[in-house]
Formats: sequence, C-alpha cells, structure tokens
Amino acid sequence: MNISVLVDHERTQADPRRLEQMFERIVRAGHPITRIMPASPGGRTIEVEDDPELKPEWVAAQYRVPMTGPPWTQRLVAGRLEHFLLTHDVEVIWAIGIESWGLARRLSRRLQCPLAVSIWCPAVARRVVRLRRSTISSYIVPTR
Repeated sequence: MNISVLVDHERTQADPRRLEQMFERIVRAGHPITRIMPASPGGRTIEVEDDPELKPEWVAAQYRVPMTGPPWTQRLVAGRLEHFLLTHDVEVIWAIGIESWGLARRLSRRLQCPLAVSIWCPAVARRVVRLRRSTISSYIVPTR
C-alpha cells in the first residue's frame, strides 16, 4: 500500500525523531511513503517544491507545500499535488497535524482514496469531531 503522509509544522517540530522512526517501520513493512511537509515558514508560494536533497533515503518522494491559506490556494495546491501523487500510485492519505487536515481532505477527494487522521490528545479528538465524518475513513491513535 502506497501512503501519502501530510505532516504539519507543529507535529514536525513536536517529536521529529518519533515520526521518523514510525515512518521507517512502515517502509520496512513494505509500504512506500510519499511525504508532504509544510513549506518554509512565511513562504506564501503555492508551488509544490520537490525536495529530494533533504529527504531521507527511505522516503519514496518528499514535497513541500503551504498547508494553510484561503480555500482557492488550497485548491491550487491540491491540484498540483494530485499530479505528483498519481505518479506514486498513492492509495491512502494520512493527515498528521491539524493544519494538514484541509489539504488532506481535498487530496483524498481528488484522488478518491481513503483519508486517515491522527489523533494524539483529547483536545484534537474534540476538534476532529467537527470534520465531516463521511470524508474520514479511519482514525489513528497512539498506543503502547
């Protein structure tokens, strides 16, 4: 299963080592990952930046995009990302971080593939309830 993971800036900064370890385990289990990261802070470009030099070797592809912005910007970003994700045969969109939810939902609809949303604390669980449940296929929660 090919997975596209969208990680927002907050989650990227919160525990980068744990995220990297989790992604590596998923790849070792035979599931390629296309990682979508937030564009540089303050960057307002709507371009999709291919980021091959800074990506770990285990990532199939890595792109940097603005995660937030007005709806028309998010539509443009989703449209441009769709082209790249189709070349990687993405089967699941996985949103990690609140700022990634909007773009992940758009991509899920455009690519007609399931959307998984990570929940890491009770406050996020309360916020995710506001999303239209019909667009979310599964929730991922930490366990020990």
